[in-house]
Amino acid sequence: MTQASEVSGRIVFGAWALLLALAAVPIFSTVLPPLADYPNHLARFYLLAQGGNDYYAVRWAPLPNLAGDVIVPALAQAMPLGLAAKVFLVTTFALLTGGTLWLSRVTSGGWRLWPLMSFLLLYNREFLLGFLNYLFALGVALCGTALWLAVERRPSGERMAISSVMALICFFCHISGFSIYAIAIAGLEAMPAWAECRLHRWRELAWRSVVTGAQFLIPASIADDAHGVGRIVAADIQEPGRAVRLQRCEDVPAIGQIGLVLRRAQGRGRRSGDRFEIGPAFGRKVDEILVHDAAHPVARAIDPLDLRKQSRFEHRTGQRLIDHRCRAAAHGDHQLAASHSLWPPVGAFE
Repeated sequence: MTQASEVSGRIVFGAWALLLALAAVPIFSTVLPPLADYPNHLARFYLLAQGGNDYYAVRWAPLPNLAGDVIVPALAQAMPLGLAAKVFLVTTFALLTGGTLWLSRVTSGGWRLWPLMSFLLLYNREFLLGFLNYLFALGVALCGTALWLAVERRPSGERMAISSVMALICFFCHISGFSIYAIAIAGLEAMPAWAECRLHRWRELAWRSVVTGAQFLIPASIADDAHGVGRIVAADIQEPGRAVRLQRCEDVPAIGQIGLVLRRAQGRGRRSGDRFEIGPAFGRKVDEILVHDAAHPVARAIDPLDLRKQSRFEHRTGQRLIDHRCRAAAHGDHQLAASHSLWPPVGAFE
């Protein structure tokens, strides 16, 4: 590497670090970043960091959606939970933009400033909706694609080992990010494979296929269980919506999540794929709420973007499922939610 390229690399890295710090300012300038799913994520991270409570017991399973669930509770052992979650968000930004820079470096052979334009895309719709694990996995996929190209000249065994670790990490972060990684690798290897096919170099083509496909063997071996959990999630989100006929679409995923936990907690054992197990008393309270909401629907227009209006199900859950000591119930910890609210909830907890 020449001195000129080293200076160029330092300039690009310095610019990247400065832009990353600027991108982090909105996150650290608020108590609670205004992301749609963020309060639910924070409540789940709190439960995982505490190891469960009277209502939830932690049960880990090999699910392809664990990025924040593993990282944030681990960070929370050394810092406040709110800070740990924000560090996770900034790390996601670093992976997305750093992966773009690295991918440009390995494909073009030199550092360029134009990949820094990826910072303009950080505050996108997926981020504002709170799809945190997906975006983290997307950053891992970018870094994994760059790494796949960077080790192209390494021995085949070493390349397979490195790529297998990266593919497994991406898989556990989020299944969609892993899918994008797999598509990227397939796209990179398609043209060389086609060239070898046209030249009738069948042995080389077979070996290229082995080296490329080896990294997906372990994820494929555990994907069947994750696929079964996905089918149950889809079924449980749909069934309550048809039965209860709620008027706000926010109620459907809320009821679906509770229904999923209840169904899977009833005698399916540790291999069911759920991380939480729910107690019978809690289940009776959920049934009471569902029956009440089904019998008293509220006629109003569906407006999923109206985040200031709390859904009826979530509001009643907060009122009825927080115990007298204000410990966590269906939607997280009452004291945690109250201290991090962006606006007063409709009908404060009694």
